[in-house]
Amino acid sequence: MLRDAFFGGVVGFGQPVSTGLADRAGLNPRLVDRLIGPARTEQPDVADVTPVLNEMLDALTLGCTDATCPAERTATVVKAACAAVLGSAAVSIH
Repeated sequence: MLRDAFFGGVVGFGQPVSTGLADRAGLNPRLVDRLIGPARTEQPDVADVTPVLNEMLDALTLGCTDATCPAERTATVVKAACAAVLGSAAVSIH
């Protein structure tokens, strides 16, 4: 699938949020590198974007358990993260 190629296995789309999004250290750089682009002097770097993405992911998964946030929620949260990065000033300006 295209999403598996894009995310390279760092997201478990068939798993609940607790396990499907366990690899944030792999997810955030992939979002930044693939959606904002490779490091350029005018682009934010992964270290600057990661805390903001983590804060958003925390808010979207607050109170999640395997029962309340099944696999469908994992996909929804990842879509929200993609939309946030694509809607950011770093992408909109270019």
